[in-house]
Amino acid sequence: LAVLLDFHQLTREDAMRQGIAIAILLVASPCLGATRYVSPAGNNTAPYDSWVNSSTGITAAIATSSDGDTILCSNGTYRISLSTVRTNLTIISVNGPSVTTIDQTGQAAVEFYKPQSFSGFTICNSTGSYGAMLFASPTFVSNCIITKIKNIRYGCGALTFGGAATSQVDNCIF
Repeated sequence: LAVLLDFHQLTREDAMRQGIAIAILLVASPCLGATRYVSPAGNNTAPYDSWVNSSTGITAAIATSSDGDTILCSNGTYRISLSTVRTNLTIISVNGPSVTTIDQTGQAAVEFYKPQSFSGFTICNSTGSYGAMLFASPTFVSNCIITKIKNIRYGCGALTFGGAATSQVDNCIF
């Protein structure tokens, strides 16, 4: 962050406002998360900070991420072998569910344990007790297609419990 100010030409009030604004930016900037990239054509080079160095799988990008990060996923079919997501992330398909799929064949639900935002995927072939997704915290899911779920216990595409009562599912097809 480079800021050049000539405080000599400012009134005292303006200088204080400028100083406060800069202080807020400096304090807030570490709160802004990194962007991680996922693409089948990536070089798979951590920390996955560009399309060229993108992870070839969502699991590795999740494992590298910290609270507040965003994961952008390009077209392709992925598996999330790390089914429990315990980081506050935004996970987005850049081109939508018609070209970006999470195939959970033989795997349980993707479990979200911190507030999340998840958008633009087809999620299919999940097996287990909870369907395709399990929310244990407030999660916002949008523009997804949930299909071919082999649920052996609850018979649903997504299940919420605990603090997830405020989860929101918007514009999804089950």
